[in-house]
Amino acid sequence: MKRMLLAAAAALAVLSTAPSGYAYVADAWWNSNSLTVRAASGTYPSGSATRTALSTVLSRWNSNPSQFNFSVSWGDSSVSTSNSQSETWAQDEGTNDPPAECVQQVYSSGRLYSADVIFYNRSDFTWSTSTTASTLWEYGGSRRSYHTTAIHEFGHALGLDHEDDEYNAMGEDWTHIHVNNGVSRCYPGEDASDGAVSIYGTDSSAGQDVSVSHWKWSGRDDGYSEHTKTKIYDASGVELGYVSEDGGDTRRYQVYPGQVVQVEFTFENNGRSTQSSVAVGYYVSSNDNISTGDTRVDTRTLGLGRNDVYTIKNTLTIPSSLTVGNDYYVGAIADYSGGISEFDESNNAAYIPIEVVSP
Repeated sequence: MKRMLLAAAAALAVLSTAPSGYAYVADAWWNSNSLTVRAASGTYPSGSATRTALSTVLSRWNSNPSQFNFSVSWGDSSVSTSNSQSETWAQDEGTNDPPAECVQQVYSSGRLYSADVIFYNRSDFTWSTSTTASTLWEYGGSRRSYHTTAIHEFGHALGLDHEDDEYNAMGEDWTHIHVNNGVSRCYPGEDASDGAVSIYGTDSSAGQDVSVSHWKWSGRDDGYSEHTKTKIYDASGVELGYVSEDGGDTRRYQVYPGQVVQVEFTFENNGRSTQSSVAVGYYVSSNDNISTGDTRVDTRTLGLGRNDVYTIKNTLTIPSSLTVGNDYYVGAIADYSGGISEFDESNNAAYIPIEVVSP
């Protein structure tokens, strides 16, 4: 993110900064609750995958419970970081440049004047606008997700800064992602959405949404949160043995029939209100499409506030009926009973691979 400071604005706005204990960092704001992004015609032509991807990203941001909304104007024929317009485009750059960045023009008061989101076409990687998980770095592919990077950069355009204390799209964006049944899904997440609410207030008409992911916070690096995949442990909390897959990024844990284990998933509340009784089902499946049609082996009830990310271990027993030598998946489904009316039901299930071995 680059920032260009302008002369002090005549009209000032009040920025609500993050309370102590909250992870998000909100450091700039717009005087209004909306921003129209001008999309370059050469990068986002009609019918292109890039146009579809940008539309998806802005729609995901517009689902968050704040009052802020993006709109888009297609066909911008002249883009620049110095024309006082908020634009997005792609350009060729060397490998020393960032994959993408948001160039902000900001008054000394902190009010945003313009925000340009630029994607760099580099020789050391290729962008993916596909939602097929296997095309992406973290799932054995060779491409970087346009979607997750755009979620991050438009978070800057909204007024958020980098974050390193929690699982968050404003940290390591390419590992802030939801995957089930081989389909990847970008999303702002609870903490970035909470940051948007802190700046622009809550939209009283916003919907509800809970989600589960097989990623979690693992540390920090130069202001960015780092994430790793969630794990399976034995009954005493020691990580189980595993076989690496997807180039080493995925661990297929070795379990035996009837074993008591602790499984770990990350839960988020991306909606408007606290959910005090979220029904969570734990399942075993023969594939990575976790659904209520799989074998349910346990249930829990969670309280999910709208101001925290919850990485939770739950103890369950591996079914004794599983066949030694076969691969399976342990999964979790948030709101498996359908008790919450959600604006997105596609992010409610996640999985961890397992291999059944002899005791």
